[in-house]
Amino acid sequence: MRIGEREVRTGRRRDPTGNYVVVMGRAAWKALNVEAEATGDAYVYRAKSWREVERLLRRARALGLDVVD
Repeated sequence: MRIGEREVRTGRRRDPTGNYVVVMGRAAWKALNVEAEATGDAYVYRAKSWREVERLLRRARALGLDVVD
C-alpha cells in the first residue's frame, strides 16, 4: 500500500489484537508527534479506543493533513 507523506488513513475495523489502526506518512507522523511503529514508508499508530483515534484525526485535519477514513 502506498501512502502519501501528508496522508492519514484509518477505518472502524479492529486488528486481531483488538486495536484500531491508523496508518500515516512520514510528514504526518512528524506533524502529529505520536509514538508509532515504522513499517517501510508508513507509520502505524494503534489505539484501544475509537475516541482516541477521533482525537488524532481532528488534530490531523486542524494541521491540514490529508485524512482518509
